Amino acid sequence: MNNTQDLQVSDDPALLDLMLADTRQAPALYKPTNYWAILERSLLQELREIGLHDFRRRQNSVLCRFGATDAVPRPVQVKLSQIRWLYNRISIRIPFWPALLEAASDFLSRKLPLYPAYHFDNEQISRLAFTYAETQGGRMKARPINEIETSLYGNPEAVFEVNGKHYTLQLLFYYLHYVYCSRFVDFDALNLVVELGPGAGRQSEVIKKFHKNITILLFDIPPQSYVCEQYLKAVFPGNVVSYRNTREFTSLNNLQNGKIYIFGNWQFPLLGGMEHDLFISCASFAEMEPDVVQNYLKYVNRSARSVYLNQMFSGKAEARRIGLPGVLRKTVFHHYEQALSNFELINRSDFESPLGPLSGPNNYEATFWRNKT
Repeated sequence: MNNTQDLQVSDDPALLDLMLADTRQAPALYKPTNYWAILERSLLQELREIGLHDFRRRQNSVLCRFGATDAVPRPVQVKLSQIRWLYNRISIRIPFWPALLEAASDFLSRKLPLYPAYHFDNEQISRLAFTYAETQGGRMKARPINEIETSLYGNPEAVFEVNGKHYTLQLLFYYLHYVYCSRFVDFDALNLVVELGPGAGRQSEVIKKFHKNITILLFDIPPQSYVCEQYLKAVFPGNVVSYRNTREFTSLNNLQNGKIYIFGNWQFPLLGGMEHDLFISCASFAEMEPDVVQNYLKYVNRSARSVYLNQMFSGKAEARRIGLPGVLRKTVFHHYEQALSNFELINRSDFESPLGPLSGPNNYEATFWRNKT
């Protein structure tokens, strides 16, 4: 790949429309919850107007919310939508008001002469992060980060090189998820991995590059599942089974080894009693209400051997009412304990990000669970 055209992920509007139509016909428990229903409109508008061209370079996009972008971090990020007198139930009725706030936030973020107390340039931060991730991988005896590199599809902006290989901070985040799980499972011995809420599929990219024989099932809502499929098809040509095919599945009995399968959330009951080695969900359950989370986990409780959850276990902020930002009811740690009644909690700890551990009541935590039966 030697020019920006070679780096692009193709658009497929018909696939996006198919995913959306099927999801709208799904039972309520599998539709986007309040948190994502609010964001869906602006993301759909972006995908239909701009498509996936250079999507990994974008700032202040909903794509940032599910790990799809690799833009250069800015010293100051102004978010006017977090100011209640600017973004409330009255102002959001004004046509184009959310888009105007995003544009103004982007302008102020670029123009305000504010700097952090300690300043490192992006290259220095990236190399520090790489060293930290490399060290953590060595400590946990995981496959070393220097065995893989990030894909350049989507034309990421914040790319740095180490020994001739390309990396981004996002890749390091997903590598550290892999490192954490490697403490408790031997990935070389796994056959089937299931992920709910894979976003752009970046966790699968890491796992698949290390372990080509693992079969991976990905369940998500659109438009996220659309971005995921298009990206992974570019990264792993011939190894991704499209939603166009999986939407007709009535069982999981005839999976091909080593393939990545794209499913809609509404197909999650297909798991049924389908035993799988590892279930993963990161930064997704906290965006749902407890009854929705527990509906998904009842299938996991029956069929997974191990579970990795990286969530905000104190719960996301609650919305003042339906249609306003937030969840309608928090999902907190005891909801997961109730749903995973067949599991023993093996570890709960601060998540090790590429810039050090995340700690505090409103941060994400890493947990690993093992089936007791």
